[in-house]
Amino acid sequence: MQFQKEAVKRRNLNVAKRDIENLLSQGYRVHLRGTEIILNPEYLSLFPLAGQAYLQTNGALLHLNQSFFLKLKDAGLHTIILTYPIDPEGIVDMSERVIQDVIGTGSVEGFRIVVNIIITKSIMKLLEQDAAYFRGICDCPIDLGAHELRFVRLIPFSQELRRISPSLCETQTIIEESFQLEADYKGKFDITRAGQMGGFDLRRDLKHRYLGVSVPPPNESHIMDCPAGAKLFVVDLDNLVYPCLYLRNASWAIGTFAEGRIVLKKGAHVPGALHAIDCPAYIEQYNYKFPV
Repeated sequence: MQFQKEAVKRRNLNVAKRDIENLLSQGYRVHLRGTEIILNPEYLSLFPLAGQAYLQTNGALLHLNQSFFLKLKDAGLHTIILTYPIDPEGIVDMSERVIQDVIGTGSVEGFRIVVNIIITKSIMKLLEQDAAYFRGICDCPIDLGAHELRFVRLIPFSQELRRISPSLCETQTIIEESFQLEADYKGKFDITRAGQMGGFDLRRDLKHRYLGVSVPPPNESHIMDCPAGAKLFVVDLDNLVYPCLYLRNASWAIGTFAEGRIVLKKGAHVPGALHAIDCPAYIEQYNYKFPV
């Protein structure tokens, strides 16, 4: 459920509480999303209600006012997710010093700190110039007390993201490097991947090669069964329901949210693909015909 998009448009706090309670009573799990949530600290009261213990933040307010760490604890949060600003083009509008300060303070305060590294074409060039580039990136957050480094490829579902995001083929080197790092840091620091970092078969092969972990094929494990529109529903501020965070334009609306209930349209099209090249969230599929 999205409850804040920008400063001038928010979901009413009392209505949000009622909606969350209704969804929970129907057996749904609720995840809260928005922009910089702690710009409106009163919304933190929704986290214990939803049972959500993590917060993704740009770190600015935590850096400026460390009393927010206590507010997060009081709301039952124990994990803070930050994005490390290493891209030379500055796609993360935050200084490295600010993020380092939040990592250090957050870990001392007892939070689990997850650091996202967004993989861009510019970062790939840095890796080509220095094979040990990511090892150096890992060392800094480890020294500051972080617990997990997550490699993230932004799904290029816009022209701007297509400009900066490497293709699936181009990310293969970085994916393999991430598994090598995961093996090297095992037991000391977690290395993970998110955002469609490579095809399932590639990750399955690398997990076995570097970590000795055997993953059953998708038809046995059902790990690739797409939850979009079946188990996963995104409720936007306009109370339209979408199947996925990456498919949120009018043509993909599959229902509405009213009186605390998700009401799906009859015959609504759902994508039914996950981390696969036939997923319509990939803009690489230039010939994909979106539903009308």
